[in-house]
Amino acid sequence: MTVSVTLPALGESVTEGTVTRWLKQVGDHVEADEPLLEVSTDKVDTEIPSPAAGVLLEILAAEDDTVEVGAGLGIIGAPDTTPAAPPAPAAPAPPPAPAPTPPPAPAPTPPPAPAPAPAPAPAPAPAPAPAPAPAPAESFVPPAASAVPAPPAPSPAPVRAAPAEDASSLRGRTVPMTRIRRAIGNNLKKALLEQAQLTSTVEADVTRLMRLRNRAKDGFLAREGLKLSPMPFFVKAAAQALKAHPVVNARINEDEGTITYFDTENIG
Repeated sequence: MTVSVTLPALGESVTEGTVTRWLKQVGDHVEADEPLLEVSTDKVDTEIPSPAAGVLLEILAAEDDTVEVGAGLGIIGAPDTTPAAPPAPAAPAPPPAPAPTPPPAPAPTPPPAPAPAPAPAPAPAPAPAPAPAPAPAESFVPPAASAVPAPPAPSPAPVRAAPAEDASSLRGRTVPMTRIRRAIGNNLKKALLEQAQLTSTVEADVTRLMRLRNRAKDGFLAREGLKLSPMPFFVKAAAQALKAHPVVNARINEDEGTITYFDTENIG
């Protein structure tokens, strides 16, 4: 006798769920009401208990599968039931025997070398030249003891390094979307299409920024021929914020169910 494990109704508006993890595998013994698997929905993440004691014979919904309420998840058999063994894979065909290698051909015998010609008689050695007379030694003048060494060159002033920007470890990664994040994305997209959108305004104190701009604007105008506006400072701040919070600088791939966090910040 077997008992089916189905997805129960986990909420008033919940119609489906996603299998996130099986706590038991085929062939494992389970007790009644023992947690069997974990399921995630739009509202809750919960464990599905075993409806009876026995052996897990078959898993009908693998991990990451989305099933509707009432659909089968697995099959529980009697405690003395043995699950059917999976079919053995076919034995691979033996590799073909290599073709016999022909023996190497004998190397040809080289012709005999010609007899060497007689060496010519050595020429008489030239007479040695007379050694030159030694030159008179020059007098050595020691350096003055009162010479003062040149002072060392002054070392350049240390340049203070710019503070390191805090970058998130998510940059440059592609991760699968969780069930909750997928539901949040679908609801936000639905709200964008069906509901009126509002604009949120936040005030910030930029007094110090404007002082910096006022100190640099004259030199910038003389060097670049353009007026320095506050916009470059805002763009720099936005790039640093995207580097620290890559969740805002990401792309969702609905077909693959993944999120890609970019490792570059491009503002145009």
